[in-house]
Amino acid sequence: MLLWASFALTIRGIGGSGLTAVDVAVLRFVTPVLLLTPWLPRAVRAVRRERPGVVACLCLAGLPHFLLAAWGGSLSSAALVGLLLPGSVPLFVALIHRTRRGINQTLALAAIVAGVATLLTATGILPSRLTTAPLPDILLFTALQGVGTGVLSTLSYAYAVRRLGSSLPAVCGALSPVLTTLLAVPLFGEPITAGTIVALTLIVGGVIGFHSSVRPGRGQASDVGHPADLASARGGRADRAGT
Repeated sequence: MLLWASFALTIRGIGGSGLTAVDVAVLRFVTPVLLLTPWLPRAVRAVRRERPGVVACLCLAGLPHFLLAAWGGSLSSAALVGLLLPGSVPLFVALIHRTRRGINQTLALAAIVAGVATLLTATGILPSRLTTAPLPDILLFTALQGVGTGVLSTLSYAYAVRRLGSSLPAVCGALSPVLTTLLAVPLFGEPITAGTIVALTLIVGGVIGFHSSVRPGRGQASDVGHPADLASARGGRADRAGT
């Protein structure tokens, strides 16, 4: 929850630092690539076996999501960013329909998005101060965005889902907006208004209610377990049957 809260807080803090949104995006995505380099070939092979819809979600959840969040954070408060990012997930889960696209089309769309971002940066529309920003700013955003959000929060959440199922980690994650709102008070001097409290109560309560309403069927584990766990379970049943 603290790592997720740090994402919203650092998004809000970009304007007060010596970095631009593009600079922080570079730190956000290059850092995990460097830290996880030994595992990249296996990850690429796994992604190539995924459905096109999954690959499209992975692409959209990267640079487009980050830049949109950074733009919104520059226009609003950390509390609002912390509320909308996790709070809108159940809404989009209900609205988005599965699409069928070939892997080549998905990769082509990702290349177009990357090319547009590169073009905007090169022409100065999305300016960069990464080479002139203060070193403490670079280190802080690298630690919180690159290592914290880019690596640790993702691995921690994946491990939690594997061990506990998806509902319980999602419910716990719904508390991150509360932490974001509280930490924004001393960090940015943002007041906790009555409207923020009402919105916080409704959104967090809705997220918890959405995930708490999901119940595993009879004889099933909580939610969808990890494929390796399911395979082990099937193997164990087969061994016992053979015995």
